[in-house]
Amino acid sequence: MRAIILLFFFIDFFYVDAGFVCPTSNPCLFNFFAKNIAFQTDSDSIRTLTIDEAFTLFTEKLAVFIDARHPFLYKKAHIKDAISLYYRIADTSDLLPMIKKDQAVVIFCGGPGCDQADQLAQIMVQKGYRNVMVFPGGMDEWRAAGYPLDEEKKK
Repeated sequence: MRAIILLFFFIDFFYVDAGFVCPTSNPCLFNFFAKNIAFQTDSDSIRTLTIDEAFTLFTEKLAVFIDARHPFLYKKAHIKDAISLYYRIADTSDLLPMIKKDQAVVIFCGGPGCDQADQLAQIMVQKGYRNVMVFPGGMDEWRAAGYPLDEEKKK
């Protein structure tokens, strides 16, 4: 049993947290369990955004953008002015209570196949946040569109 738990941890850390997400056509077993068992709230209250909708909210400054990925990946590059709120520590983060419950938030992660934004959105809805949106295109789509990023300077 311990070996199975360690295997799930290994898969989750190296494939999800490190940015190596599982292919959409063949999702990791851990992601399947996380999506289908651990987070069963009313996802109808979470709106999914297209790249154009996300960019409009960004340019008009109508929402707070939240990067749900590991802080290591956030440090390397993220949507300009986004804040880091790693989905695994959202429950204990000092940052979450600072966001107003009715504030529009756009949550993103690495891109298609990454479910960290969905998981953070579920946590926020469970905690009473009412204007939660997910941008599933994430960093992949944002970068491909050439939209503004904050990136770590290469030495």
